[in-house]
Amino acid sequence: MSLTKIIALLKRQDPQSFAGLAHSIVDGWINRSGDEPKWSEKALKMAEYGHDQGQGNKGSQKGIFTQFPTVEKAIITYLNQLQDASVPLTLVTIRGIVVALIMQLAPEIFEIKAANGSEFRCSDSFI
Repeated sequence: MSLTKIIALLKRQDPQSFAGLAHSIVDGWINRSGDEPKWSEKALKMAEYGHDQGQGNKGSQKGIFTQFPTVEKAIITYLNQLQDASVPLTLVTIRGIVVALIMQLAPEIFEIKAANGSEFRCSDSFI
């Protein structure tokens, strides 16, 4: 399958994650050292650990809210309303709001384990 077809397929399956996917990124996932091209070990590891290939060869943990789109929408809506009302928002207040909304709407988010055994934490870097 060509790089163009792989990218088109990925974008159809998950338009948000793969929106900016470039040919050079996909090409980096392919090991061409043997008789036939195959996925590189690094690409297979990222997929095994649930990493979002749409973020290049670095990989990144796929957003926890892909499984909870209503929670994500509620958080964004609430924060946008506060911003529209000119409420000062700091990292601490935003994290408090996010944690409160998760606890109210889907507390099980804090219990989900990633393939590598880690659990979701609403850290500064997440916010």
